[in-house]
Amino acid sequence: MAVREVRLFETAPIPTLFKERLFVYLSRFCEVRYCITRHCGFLLGLGHSAGDPSAPPMTVKQVVRLLQRPVPHRRKHAVRHFARLEAIAEPIDWPSPETSYDDDLFTAATVLFLQPARANRAKRALRIALGGEKFELLVGFLTFIRSAHY
Repeated sequence: MAVREVRLFETAPIPTLFKERLFVYLSRFCEVRYCITRHCGFLLGLGHSAGDPSAPPMTVKQVVRLLQRPVPHRRKHAVRHFARLEAIAEPIDWPSPETSYDDDLFTAATVLFLQPARANRAKRALRIALGGEKFELLVGFLTFIRSAHY
């Protein structure tokens, strides 16, 4: 399984650090702690993030901040993020970590991951912000994360 996982990470054109951070954050919602422990280690440079030796490690402080990031369960909280993504005129590139677009994408992706049947606005906002191809890659990656958890 580990070899296949690394290959999937390497072939998907989503930036390594974004994928690894999203994997860690969404692993908070998995009852089995293996994924979060393993991928936190990768973020800290204990191995390679998403199998990528060129991925920069994060600091302990950055990883703790990621793990303490609020869960977007309040509708009012998520709506602000969706509105910013929906206001984007042209699809954006994958954002740098800990930026406003990064925060917006994480919020929308989390809503889509946790409540897919009730995530129409999150899907629309992600598709507008990323464009069709990157949106489909993200949805595929979310599916991969879900399968790794269960």
